[in-house]
This record gives sequence, C-alpha cells and structure tokens, in this order.
Amino acid sequence: FYRAQIIDNKDPNKLRVLYIDFGNENYVSLDDIYKIDSELKSIPPMAINCSLFFTNKFNTIIQKLNFLTNNFV
Repeated sequence: FYRAQIIDNKDPNKLRVLYIDFGNENYVSLDDIYKIDSELKSIPPMAINCSLFFTNKFNTIIQKLNFLTNNFV
C-alpha cells in the first residue's frame, strides 16, 4: 500500500491521488482506496517540493546549442 491524498474526484469510477511519500500523481480505482491507519497518518509526508537551480539558463543554453548544431554543423 502507498499513502495518498485524494486531489480530484470528478470521475465517478476513479480518483486522482497524490502519493505523499513520493510526490507523483495517478488515477486510482475506487476499489483500490482504503482508509489509512491513524498511526500511519501521523507520519509527515516524505516527499518535498523542490526544483533545480539555474534550469532556465540551462534550457536556454541547450536551445542555443541545438540551433547552432542544426544550422551550422
């Protein structure tokens, strides 16, 4: 089993969940949803929101390199 938080319930047959210890999302059948034990519920989520520093500059450099290699090599 994985700990998850329901983040969307628009589909009558599936729920969109966030796996709180991993950070990914998925659609899950209602048959696969179970109530969590209170002891497990007291443990804080293990996933943290983070991002890489300078990724915008890195993407810009990659785009420029691709342009140069596609047009001048």
